[in-house]
Amino acid sequence: MASATTTINATAATVAAASPASGRLSPSYREKKKRFTKKIVTLENIQASEKVLLIPLMDAERAWSYGLQLKFEMQSEPRRKYHMIGRLRKAVQHANALRELGKDVCDPRSKLELEAYVSALSGTLFFETGEWKKALEAYTSARTLYHNLSLSLDEEEARNYKKKVEEILPNLRYCAYNIGDDSARKDLLTMPRAGRELDELIHQTLQSSKLVDIEWKGRKLTLKHEKVRVFLSREQQFMEELANSKSSEEKVAAYESIMMDCKDAIQVLKEDLTQDPVFRNRQQASNGPVTPSHFLFTYLNYIKHNKVIERNLVMIKSLKDVLEAKVPQAEGKKPVKPQDLIRMYENIISNLNELPLLAGLEEDSELKV
Repeated sequence: MASATTTINATAATVAAASPASGRLSPSYREKKKRFTKKIVTLENIQASEKVLLIPLMDAERAWSYGLQLKFEMQSEPRRKYHMIGRLRKAVQHANALRELGKDVCDPRSKLELEAYVSALSGTLFFETGEWKKALEAYTSARTLYHNLSLSLDEEEARNYKKKVEEILPNLRYCAYNIGDDSARKDLLTMPRAGRELDELIHQTLQSSKLVDIEWKGRKLTLKHEKVRVFLSREQQFMEELANSKSSEEKVAAYESIMMDCKDAIQVLKEDLTQDPVFRNRQQASNGPVTPSHFLFTYLNYIKHNKVIERNLVMIKSLKDVLEAKVPQAEGKKPVKPQDLIRMYENIISNLNELPLLAGLEEDSELKV
């Protein structure tokens, strides 16, 4: 019996040495190295299940969406631009692989969709790398394909393709402008709203001769910050931009866009001014000297309040038209009530009251009238 016990104890000790109580393998244990082998999607895989085509599609979408995320982050971290371009290149590679796989198994409509998809992604890549001619060719191809697809389908299905065409058009015109198409400049200004980011890009390009300084209320103000220069350049062209907006919705969207640019410019300037003790002291008092940078800050806030007032007047006119039954109530929106007009007018009065309180304008005779 003692001999059996000794044998069991010896066996247990051996097992414990190989596999400690913690469950981890002993230091002497070595796991065999395994090399990662990427599984390539082949025609045989697709013939077994068409769902396999979703793999390269999701790879392309993942790379593209990550690239756009990096583009957003690039505003504060310029180094991310190289990573963004790498992701967009990867998206185009996956899209090309998807197109090649689809040639033998997809129906004609799907093949056209794949061609348009590859062209659109390629256009985005060339757009970001500044290869305007290649971007123009890719976007033109995508636009033509999406347009042809919209003609061959019923109204409901065609709506998605028409939307794609509208999304591509601003980028296409912008590429044409950079190549040197003079007519593209007018097209850019007469196009519908293309999104705030592209709007900013367009106006940066159209105002290649940057503002250096401005004069307001008898004072010359130097523009040191790029965002401030871009905003004021756009503000000078804003009435022309507004004239090309056909509906009140487009006008309101234009006001919202330029107000966002204004807020960005104010924020950039404020970050600089917070380091200035003169600015901090003047903010807490209603009199005293106002530095040029502080007066520029006042000017930007003056523009902001005026744009809010102008936007509200456009919205008031639109609301009045609905209340007076001149135009129908928009579907999916809350019914317009007289109280909505009251709130708009109250907001206008509030903004008017803010103007004389701005630093340097306390004694302005025009604002006291």
